[in-house]
Amino acid sequence: MNPYYPVFIKVADKAILVVGGGKVAERKVHALLEHGGRVTVVSPDLTPGLQEWAAQGRINWRPGCFAPADLDDVRLAVCATNDEAVNGQVAGEANLRGVWLNVVDKPDLCDFIVPSAVRRGDLTIAISTAGSSPSLAKKIRHQLEADFGPEYALFLALLKRVRPCIQRDIAVESKRMEILSELAHSSALILMGAGRMEEAGLEVRQILDRHGVSCPEAWDGPEK
Repeated sequence: MNPYYPVFIKVADKAILVVGGGKVAERKVHALLEHGGRVTVVSPDLTPGLQEWAAQGRINWRPGCFAPADLDDVRLAVCATNDEAVNGQVAGEANLRGVWLNVVDKPDLCDFIVPSAVRRGDLTIAISTAGSSPSLAKKIRHQLEADFGPEYALFLALLKRVRPCIQRDIAVESKRMEILSELAHSSALILMGAGRMEEAGLEVRQILDRHGVSCPEAWDGPEK
């Protein structure tokens, strides 16, 4: 099997088709909605959760079986059924139309697979075994969740606010990179992990001051 090329895809406001209305489909739809996708579900029946989202207008539901026209104007598709004939039909139609498709637990039919992931704010760490062992990917995810705690979300949110100040006040790109590297390797992250937010903020301020960066707007966030 050819190795997968790792990539993060922006699905916000994109038309996405999910074929299937069971628990697996519900999990896939939930993740797509979290990332802003416009989801249409095609299935004769839905789980209670999917029914509720359809009633709320969060998803569009077309009752019935998959038809090729369901892929019209679709950017991305997910097939979450246990029917091999349906899986093959959706894969064939998606391939003809150039629609990227994920068929759950069928990597040979997939254009893309969905990795196991650890999320801490804007930080996403994705783990893939190319479909060889989802259980191992899950084990690694649990290990990473222990290693990368919620302080990473707080620290990254602070760095996100600080970066424009550095870009504004420091003209030389190499100097900017030096400051950003110093911040990333500072003790501020460890201090945040220990709940010592004021000390973490002071550490960041001292680094910025030392390099002549003014950033009062950075201190209105969660590190306070």
